[in-house]
Order: sequence, then structure tokens, then C-alpha cells
Amino acid sequence: MKYSPNTGLVHRRNWPYVTRGYSDQAGYRKISINYVPTYVHRLAFTITGKNIPKGIVVDHINGDKSDNRIKNLRLVTHRENQNNRAPHRTGKLVGAYYRKAYGIWESQISINKKIVFLGCFKTELEAHEAYVKASKEK
Repeated sequence: MKYSPNTGLVHRRNWPYVTRGYSDQAGYRKISINYVPTYVHRLAFTITGKNIPKGIVVDHINGDKSDNRIKNLRLVTHRENQNNRAPHRTGKLVGAYYRKAYGIWESQISINKKIVFLGCFKTELEAHEAYVKASKEK
């Protein structure tokens, strides 16, 4: 199997148990190796000799799930990966949620798989700052 770091493509090279690539429902590129579906972005890290520690995920920096060039991939925590979602890349502050019915901003954070309510605020920035403070304390 051959991986091109400049294009992000994986080539089969006469391997009988590697299928053609496809995109899953979420938009991630996959191939099957010995009938086991494998994410191409994780495979790219493995092929280039980089280790993926437990509890760490491979993030697409530009948000394009099909762009598996090595320069577009990085190792991050799950929280950092969530912070790189489309709304946050376009300026929405992390941890701030607007409650239209009440005209206020709320903030919450997930710690050890539990949602912790951080309070109500007048501005998005105040709600975000509460989130940032709580994420540093965890």
C-alpha cells in the first residue's frame, strides 16, 4: 500500500484484501483492509511512522474530512477536535450558547462525560470566558 503525503491518497498496489476507498456518512474517507474498515486519516499517520497515543485523535486542520494530506492532519485531544468544528472556525466562541427565549447567553462544559452548567451571562464573550476558565481548572 502506498500513501502520498502531498495528495492524501492511498494506493492499493496489488493487495488482494484492500478495497477501493469510499466516504462514510460523516464524510471521512475509508478503505477496507482485510475486510476491516479503516479511516484514511489515521492510516496516513501510521504509514508516515507517527504514533497515535491512546485518548488522542487525528484532526483535519481545515475541517475538510476528505483532505488527508499529512500537512492538514494533527494530533489533538477530543476537546480540541470539537473546538475545530465549523462554527468555531467561523468565529463562534466555544462554550457560549444563546438562549433566544430568555435573551441571555449560557455556558456549559463537559468534564468526565458530565455536563457542568457554568451560568448565565449578558454577552457571548462572558460566557466564553467562563468556559475557558473552567477548562483550565479541570
